[in-house]
Formats: sequence, structure tokens, C-alpha cells
Amino acid sequence: MYKKIFDEVVSIMQNDYAGFIDKNGWDNPEKYRKLVEELVENKENDQKFMDIVQDYLLAFKDRHVFFLKSEESELKEYDVGFKVRRFEEHLVVTEVLDDNRLEVGQKIGYLDDVPIPELSTRYQRQLYFEINERQKWNALLMNHDTFEIEGQTYRFKYFDKNTYKPVHKGELLNDDTLIFTFTDFINNEPVDIIIDEFKKELETVENLIIDIRTNLGGSDFAYHNLLKYILPEGENRFFNHEHRMKFNLTERNSEWLIELYEGMMTSGSKHLDGMVKFIKANRGNGFVPLSDDSDFTIMGTSKPSNIIVLTDTYCASAGDVFALTARSSPKVTIVGRDTLGVLDYANLNIRKYENKFDFYYPTSRYSDKNDEVVTGRIKPDIYIPWTPKQLNEDIDLIKAFEIINS
Repeated sequence: MYKKIFDEVVSIMQNDYAGFIDKNGWDNPEKYRKLVEELVENKENDQKFMDIVQDYLLAFKDRHVFFLKSEESELKEYDVGFKVRRFEEHLVVTEVLDDNRLEVGQKIGYLDDVPIPELSTRYQRQLYFEINERQKWNALLMNHDTFEIEGQTYRFKYFDKNTYKPVHKGELLNDDTLIFTFTDFINNEPVDIIIDEFKKELETVENLIIDIRTNLGGSDFAYHNLLKYILPEGENRFFNHEHRMKFNLTERNSEWLIELYEGMMTSGSKHLDGMVKFIKANRGNGFVPLSDDSDFTIMGTSKPSNIIVLTDTYCASAGDVFALTARSSPKVTIVGRDTLGVLDYANLNIRKYENKFDFYYPTSRYSDKNDEVVTGRIKPDIYIPWTPKQLNEDIDLIKAFEIINS
């Protein structure tokens, strides 16, 4: 089973993955195939197999590629019971989940007696060569036995990993200001529910704040019904002539994407229906640009007239694209920190294996008029560096209100 799955993963990355032409030759599957062949297939080795595959996938330097435990798997996931964020020479505790020995705001200076800056150099591949403010350390803590806070050494404890709980909510802050928070765009239904719930307010308030600072992404089509309120009044083309999105519509991608999108569709999913028609019409044709037709024309509204989008380095994928689209609107000001920056390859496909593993990989390639891949993160109009002060006071939201009241 392991070898068969690994071989298909390699085949997908070399043929169906949206970046396979750009990154031809980056991987070294033989090195990892030998490790896979040495594994005896049993539940105890499932985690080792996942680690091998994920290490292989790091060669593509794509944060949109994941090989994870499926929801149906009996394999348990663990974490250290708290979350951290890099600030200067330390890891700052930003959230305490289960390990009640810690407090929010404490600073970790060492892991296994090695200072954080030195470990940062060692982990450059896993940290995607990011600067301090943008480094993601939570998963790396699992590689260590001890950590040190203000001269005191603690041994890591391990807890059952908390299940992700999505947040899709709205709140009327005052008579003229509405705030939405979306921690993902995985499915259009929860986003549409919030839009329907606040439809009257969206048509009357002047100010809308949209918090996507921890948006995990998902599908660009999940927030389509929100875009008319973001874009200026009148007709707006969702795609412009300076950029285009091409889908790699191989036979496998087409089959799996149709199944995925049809599973997401509801009675009002016009854009998903348009995507399914597009895929069926171009099945097996390789890279095909998404048409700029009536299915992707959006009529903007006059209100809300003043929109603040809050972003951070934890905003990714469809969150990136949402920020990019919002930035094109004269009604929008982006506040916070650069998004994660995974615009280049997106619209993930999901391949499930044996009710044990889920493989996610991008099927679309976003490029400019010269067919060069569009890379980079979405920069805010007003940059606010992250500091531990944010743990006690929402500096970004305060700035949003300053803009609204100015």
C-alpha cells in the first residue's frame, strides 16, 4: 500500500500538480522511495510514512501541498498544548490550549538547550526561508524534548490535537459598522449564511471590517456572494487582462475536481456550476485559462462604501486571493501584515487513500500576461508589525476604527 500510494503521489506531482512544468526536476523521489520500501505496513508506521511523503513534498517549496491524516484514520495526532509565534530572538506563547504550566506572553529562548536563532538557521527548509515575523514554529516544537523560559527548563507534554473549529461570524458593532470574521473559505455555505443573515445591514451600513488574519484558505468560489459588496458599484470582471488563471485539466484532475465541486454545490452555487461546466468542456486538455465570461462578472454595490480588510501572515490561499481582489477595489483599505503569499498555485484537489491519508495539491496556475507565475504576498496599505502587545490589545482593529473615524 505505501509504495503504491507514494508512486501515485510522485506521478501527480510530476503530471497533475499545477507547478509541475515550472518545478521539473526539483524532487528526488528515488531517495524517498527507498525509505518507503523499507517500511512494514502497519498502523504504527502510518505516521512514519506520512513524514516521509511530506519531506519529499518539501522539495517543491509549495505551502499548498499537504499529505495528512484523514478524518477516518485511527492514527492519533498530538501537539504540545500551546501555540507560539516568533518575535525577535524568542518564541512567544500566543495561546495556551492544554498545558496549564504556561501563560500567554511568556518567551521561549531555547529548545533542547539550542537558542531559537540557531534553530531558525537549521530549520530554514521547513520555515520556507522566511524572516522572523513570518516563521511558523508550532509543528517544529514536536521535534524537541525540552524548552526554556526565563532560565527554567520544562519538558514538553503531549496532548491529543485539538480539532479545528472554523469561525464564520458577523456582528454589528454600531449603527454604521459591521464586522465579519472568516477563518477559512473551505465551503461557500457558511459564508453565504453570514451574508444572508446580515443582508439588510450590508445594504445600509457605510463601514465593513473583514477579518481574514487567520484564514486557512479553501476555494476562491466560496466567497463569491460577498464580492458584490466589496467591489465598486457597477460591472466588475472577476479576472482582468493583466492576469489569468489556468487549470491543469488532466483526466485525473478533471475527474476529481468535478466530484469535489459537485459535492460543494448548493442551489445558489452559480459560480461552482460554471466551474463544473468549464471542466467538463475542457477535460483532458491540460492547462486551460479560465474564461472571462458572464459567469464571472460581478455587479458591485454602493454600500458598504468604506471597507477595511485585516490581514496577517496566517492568511493564505483563497485568503490571499480574496485580499488581492479586495485590494483592486477603491472602497478597500488593507491593514495588518503581508498575507502568506501562496497565490501562484491554488484551487486544491483532494486525493484520499485507504481512509488513512489525504493528499492536497494545487490544480491552478496564476500568471501574468507574459505567462510568468505571479508570486508574492499581498501587502497591506497600512503595515502594522506584530509584537507581543497584540496579545492584550487588538492594534489592527484599533487602527481600523481610526480609519473609519478619520
